[in-house]
Amino acid sequence: MRCTEPSGLAGWPGELADLTMRWSAEPGISVTGRAAVVARAYVESYVLASAMRDDRYLYPGFDHAVDHNTGNGGISATEALWPDTEQVKYGPIVGTYHNRILTVDKSGSDLTMVVCTYLYATATLAHSGWVTNWRAISDSDAHAGIYPLKISMTVPERSQLSLPPQEGWARTPSEDVFGDWRVTGFFWSFMGAGWFPREWPDYDQTLDT
Repeated sequence: MRCTEPSGLAGWPGELADLTMRWSAEPGISVTGRAAVVARAYVESYVLASAMRDDRYLYPGFDHAVDHNTGNGGISATEALWPDTEQVKYGPIVGTYHNRILTVDKSGSDLTMVVCTYLYATATLAHSGWVTNWRAISDSDAHAGIYPLKISMTVPERSQLSLPPQEGWARTPSEDVFGDWRVTGFFWSFMGAGWFPREWPDYDQTLDT
């Protein structure tokens, strides 16, 4: 037994001590199932590394499970697989990111998960004070602070059956939970909405769900 983080792991950033991430799912989808565990690790890694502008906050296994960004300047599912750590770091973030898994669709070795993220209960400290983490991406205020995301994954031929414990007090994993799974595509409306009609045909329907 030990109270310290294992050597080499950044753990949860102190600057985000007042930020929590909550996961739920539609009936029939387990948040501790294999696909959900990989998606949770990916999204949480993305948020932490983006907020801290530091890859040290990526969860164990992220580097081998996720290809680097294509960097072609276009709009595609591989353009922002890795978080941007080059810009100015955010201020502290407080509140709760609520993520709800809406659908999990599998075809052969390809799996797609659609998640709604609700950020209206969070705020970031800016020069002018605390600012809520939402902006209008549609004409309807009913959608303010709601940002769907889509993750594409490749399921290994023999998916690892055993996993580290998925329920407990730890805020971040100390072991690789990605295994041989790979994250191959990522869209998140929080990063912009101009491409949705072309790259995500049923985006509006997802937002209204």
